[in-house]
Amino acid sequence: MVYGDYSILLGCVAFVLIVYYYITVKYNYWKVRDVKGPAPLPIVGNFGRIILGKISLSTYLKEVYEKYKRESLIGIHWGSEPILIVKDPVLIKDILIKDFSVFIDRGVDSNERVDLFGVNIFSVEGKRWRPLRTKVSPIFSSGKLKQMFHIMVQCSNKFGQYLDQLISKESIVDCHMITAKYTGDVIGTCFFGIDLHILNDGECEFLRIMKKLMKPNLKGFLREFIRGWLPSLYNFIGYYLQPHDVNAYFMQTVTNVIEYRLKNNAIKHDFADILVDLKKHPEKLPELELTNEILVAQAFILFVAGYFTSYTTMSHILHELALNPHIQKQLKEEITNELEKTGGAIEYESIKRMSYLDAIFKETLRKHPAVTHIMRHAVTDYTFSGIKQLRIRKGQRIWIPIRQFQHDPDIFCNPEVFDPERFMGNTELIDSMYYLPFGTGSRNCIGARFGTYEIKVGIVRIIRNFKLDVCEESGSQATNQPRSFLLSPSSMYLKFTKINHD
Repeated sequence: MVYGDYSILLGCVAFVLIVYYYITVKYNYWKVRDVKGPAPLPIVGNFGRIILGKISLSTYLKEVYEKYKRESLIGIHWGSEPILIVKDPVLIKDILIKDFSVFIDRGVDSNERVDLFGVNIFSVEGKRWRPLRTKVSPIFSSGKLKQMFHIMVQCSNKFGQYLDQLISKESIVDCHMITAKYTGDVIGTCFFGIDLHILNDGECEFLRIMKKLMKPNLKGFLREFIRGWLPSLYNFIGYYLQPHDVNAYFMQTVTNVIEYRLKNNAIKHDFADILVDLKKHPEKLPELELTNEILVAQAFILFVAGYFTSYTTMSHILHELALNPHIQKQLKEEITNELEKTGGAIEYESIKRMSYLDAIFKETLRKHPAVTHIMRHAVTDYTFSGIKQLRIRKGQRIWIPIRQFQHDPDIFCNPEVFDPERFMGNTELIDSMYYLPFGTGSRNCIGARFGTYEIKVGIVRIIRNFKLDVCEESGSQATNQPRSFLLSPSSMYLKFTKINHD
């Protein structure tokens, strides 16, 4: 036998041994711990169909959730890495609240050598997250929200003028397009004091960049795949898979704001002021080396997370109101009654008093949560107690399936029916750990309060002035795009009819 034949034989033997190792050692991980779950395949684990673009992650989690409906814990594999899906509300409360210090990390894969904005308040590990959250959280307080509310209303006034012009030309409107413009304008104005020129005809640079960032594509998929499966390879080629035009846009936009305010000693009491203060006094955050990239990273995650979740939720509300005219009518009556008290002005307290609007908002988040699951990462060894004794190791990934809870008929009666009334009565009958659109505990969504009011103000502006109806162009309510970790809705076209207030 020649040398080449030996090489082929040895290669085949090595491959068989690797597969055998994965099957007998790696993929028996949950079996030996008596945790049930679907059988994984070599290399890809349980994510083969997702990798091939056959189904979305949300759809897969739904399949697993329903197949193991009576299990409090389910074991799956991301490649060769074990992931524990936790369904029991007592255990979830332990993870997110009681034993939060053990699960303080999200476990987001981020390579700081390659990912320009990897060190951000969403993904950074607990040691650096705590001081960063302390510095950032004041901008999201109720007091700050009240201060920014009039700016939010001004943005809604501009939005109303934009809609009037738009509807005068065409009554069929893409809800994603208009809500993306509104939420982008609010975030840019309230937090950074900049006009992104969004509420104009055509597509501005900001919307083009955000659309590119959010749209699943092969390059983005390869980036996430290699980052998760082959981190050592990612160190070498990850740079070439980055969205460089997106990164450059945010670097230029945010650093221009910081430099302008430093030069002119401008203070606007917004999020950008926090970045300016940290730029001037990096000693206030000694846990981080405050480079421009890290400062911009905080702005980047605020833009991306706040923008995407807000405009998708707002679009879903509009679509549900068009599908349910009786709900739309009742909401319009509430808005009319409240605004009569203020002479037509949208005020902070008037939004707060709109209980039916709040119920619609909560029901939309139940039926259409933008984020389908919560991720956590154990920083030490830990033993679950109660229903099932299970000891997990440091580094164990935990997933909590929010969307599946909120669509479970055993938890929410008739979950596919849009019914705001379920949030108007005694909601204490539902365990709070089963309704987590903003997460819970110390590492919940930092911008939840701001996003809530931003969306409500926009909805009030629309419903007060327009009647919404479905039309032939109205699409499905949500399309779970394959290879996307978020619930990515398809285009939503509705018919807008101007209401005459004379």
